[in-house]
Amino acid sequence: MNVKKVLLGMVVGGIASGVATLLTTPRSGEALRKNLVRSEEEWRQNLATLSTSIRDVSNEVASVTKEGKVVLTSLIKDIKISVQAWKESTATNQYAIKMELDSIQEALRKLENDLQKK
Repeated sequence: MNVKKVLLGMVVGGIASGVATLLTTPRSGEALRKNLVRSEEEWRQNLATLSTSIRDVSNEVASVTKEGKVVLTSLIKDIKISVQAWKESTATNQYAIKMELDSIQEALRKLENDLQKK
C-alpha cells in the first residue's frame, strides 16, 4: 500500500467529516457553546442534588439499622421472658400430665397381662 494515498485519504476524510459536522449542526458555534455550558451547569446541579439525596438515604438507613437493633434486642428479651413464664406456669400441669400418662401406661400393662393370662 502506498503511504501517501493512505495519508491523503485520512486528510480528505477528516476534512469531509468537519464540513459535514459544520453543515449539519443546528446552531452556530457560539450558541452551541452556550448550550453546552448551560447543560454542564444543569448536570452539575443534578449531580449535587443526587449526591445529597444519596447521603440522606445513607443516613436514614444507618438510623433505621440502629433502631432495628434496639427493637430486636428488646423483642428477643421479651420473648425469652414470656417463654420462661410459660414454662413456669405449665410446670405443674406438665407434672400432672406425666403422672396421668404413667398411670395410663400401668393400666395398659395390667390389661395386657390380664389378656395374656386368659
